[in-house]
Amino acid sequence: MHMRIQRDVDTGQFILGQFSRPFPTIPDMIRHFCLNRLPVRGAEHMCLLEPVIAQIL
Repeated sequence: MHMRIQRDVDTGQFILGQFSRPFPTIPDMIRHFCLNRLPVRGAEHMCLLEPVIAQIL
């Protein structure tokens, strides 16, 4: 599964995919999703091991 982290140009906050709540920093986002499962049907609980730059996607 791939989900893109996007930065909101207006607020400067980060969003996972299209519908997550905004986070002030990426470490805050990772901390939140390590403790809380993603609301995606069929998604197993995963941890981010290595970031992938946007050009590869």
